[in-house]
Amino acid sequence: MKSKVSLLNQAPFWALFISVGFAQYWQLLIGPANVDSVRAIICLIELATIIYFQSKSNHSTNLPKWIIISFSIWTISTIVSTALSVRFYFSLITQLEWFTHAVFTFVLAQHIKKQQWYTLITAIPFALVCTATFYVYRWFSIDDPQSFNWVNYATPFTNIRQLGYFCTVAAIISQFSYLLSNNDFHKKLWFIATVISVSFLVWTAGRGAFYSYLITTILALFLLPTYRKKLVTTTLISLAFGFFVAIVASTNTSAGEIEHLSRMSIAVRIGMWIETLQSLSSFKTLLFGYGVNTYQVTCKNFVFMQPHNAIVQALHDWGTIGTVSFLSLIGYILINTLLKIYKKTIESHTQIIAFFAAVSLCLHSLNAGVFYHSYSILVFALCIAYLLPISLNNEKPILTTTYKSVCSGVVILLFCLHLTNTYWLIRPVIPAPNSFAATMVRSFPSTTLIIHRWIEAWYKYYPSEAFEWTQWLQTHSSNDSWYYYYLEARVQDDIGEKDKAAMLITQAIENAPQHQQQQLVDFQKSIKN
Repeated sequence: MKSKVSLLNQAPFWALFISVGFAQYWQLLIGPANVDSVRAIICLIELATIIYFQSKSNHSTNLPKWIIISFSIWTISTIVSTALSVRFYFSLITQLEWFTHAVFTFVLAQHIKKQQWYTLITAIPFALVCTATFYVYRWFSIDDPQSFNWVNYATPFTNIRQLGYFCTVAAIISQFSYLLSNNDFHKKLWFIATVISVSFLVWTAGRGAFYSYLITTILALFLLPTYRKKLVTTTLISLAFGFFVAIVASTNTSAGEIEHLSRMSIAVRIGMWIETLQSLSSFKTLLFGYGVNTYQVTCKNFVFMQPHNAIVQALHDWGTIGTVSFLSLIGYILINTLLKIYKKTIESHTQIIAFFAAVSLCLHSLNAGVFYHSYSILVFALCIAYLLPISLNNEKPILTTTYKSVCSGVVILLFCLHLTNTYWLIRPVIPAPNSFAATMVRSFPSTTLIIHRWIEAWYKYYPSEAFEWTQWLQTHSSNDSWYYYYLEARVQDDIGEKDKAAMLITQAIENAPQHQQQQLVDFQKSIKN
């Protein structure tokens, strides 16, 4: 009987373990991989975790005043940013998700134990090994793997670059677990996981992910002199195996292309950063930004959804006040941990692993949209949650009664919005493009597949809005962008614009998966006839 009770008590933790490791796969239950479906899944995971842990008994240690003040400034300034946003509903939903990330971090910091955290974080390398196995299977099951579009069809990820940061974190966790483990059998398993993770990382050819791994490893050489020899050895062996895999499994895309690692696109990045900072021209935007999830509206010269730099993105979204208050919290925790590792006063090996995993994500975020994507935010929140008690002299933090009430309100509001959004999606009535219901659904993290029937109806009654929304989805929807090219091609063909239809169907064929291409080729032939 006791064993059954114990198993039931541990069930929520193991549910979180599976969720953390395989969140990217759960999104496939609600449609093809895309940024929004991942947001929905991560939000639900965090909400469920918050509700479960906050229903348990609390500890007695309050947060220090400086944390409360910084968090209060960030909260108030981001509320102002949302209220002034040029896309209010989009910013409202996304900012509520950021509040959920923050509450999730504080709640885990209250309740997570050392062994629980270590078990939880091992879900990432475990999931990476499973993903690598899945990719090997895909490689041998596809007729022409060298010509397959691995970059845009990196299932379950929306893009192979997002797979890159997953590989980086898995490699860091595996490698440092190997270095710090005292169990010989576990060390062998972690060594194998390290080789697989780094090999997969090299094969993805993501420059930001690859160099963030190398810089994190170099930092560890200075901070962990005791493990320097083992660290160099495992890194060189893993990289050698990775380059071998990349050569053997090279493709016509950037996947497996080692030369891609040396092609720096810093000029384009700098252009985005300069334009983003120049857009903060008024006193209001300099202080409070434009609100989250507005970059594609305020900076139209680039087809990206974010500026590929976490600090620039924060300045654009939250302004100077929100950015400084937020970075002061994260910076204090990481710098404090760094000093403890340097002085050898840190008590747990798992805290070292959490620190280097968090650092790798921070480094990668300086040249990529790591903190635009919810899964990497979830992993970063796990690391910060475990490192936060170090800043409090290893005492467990707790939100004050006032903040707990506010956080409960955020959870209830977001949960109600999820229900309302679901109701609008499944009801048979199709709203007008600019109606409140359509605006909320378009701003909410949900699969774009559900909106297909809406857009087709909008073409009949609201053609200009339908064209605008379809063209936006062509650029910002990864795995199903081909459908929106095909949809617009059909409409252009119906109104007699044969040349435009031919151009659009060609783009659809280039982006479509293999099993859809024959249908598109047949349509292309019908246009020519």
